[in-house]
Amino acid sequence: MTTSTRALQQVADARRFIASGEARQLREALNLSLMDVAPTLLADPSAIGRWERGERIPRGPAAIKYVRLLKRLSARMETTCAPAA
Repeated sequence: MTTSTRALQQVADARRFIASGEARQLREALNLSLMDVAPTLLADPSAIGRWERGERIPRGPAAIKYVRLLKRLSARMETTCAPAA
């Protein structure tokens, strides 16, 4: 997979997280505020809120950073919520 193809896939993944509502659910389930995630994304908290509400769509590098964060949060949720063996 080329770099540009990978980037397009990550942007599409970010948009799916947002459209399904999973982006906000993950953040809130881990008790993270918009202020908590904003520095990681180098984005304004109000912009992230607009993404999560579907008022705006993250583009380019912002979308890629966002999906990477969401995937890390998803993995963290799986670890936190995994049943004991």
